[in-house]
Amino acid sequence: MLTVTQADSLEESQSNVGFGYLAILLGNLCQDTEIRIATRNQLPNKSLNILYESMEIFIAHHRKVDELKDESDIFYQLGEAHCAFTERLERVVRRLKEGY
Repeated sequence: MLTVTQADSLEESQSNVGFGYLAILLGNLCQDTEIRIATRNQLPNKSLNILYESMEIFIAHHRKVDELKDESDIFYQLGEAHCAFTERLERVVRRLKEGY
């Protein structure tokens, strides 16, 4: 998966964002042991590493957005919730890597 800034076209960028959201959804579902095992068994080398990497790329994009928010903008008020969302995603990846 490419990052949004590496995408060659708008279509490719939109595809990457969709892929990122799917990775986050799957990562959240993998907090359940049975789903995590079933998912791991379907991935290359029976490893969740590709899922972790995809989630981390998506989180890095969100972190970048967090950094770009302007305090004078209305987004600043929404930014705190956005930062909390990014932090929650980071915790999900960390728990999954630790074996939850």
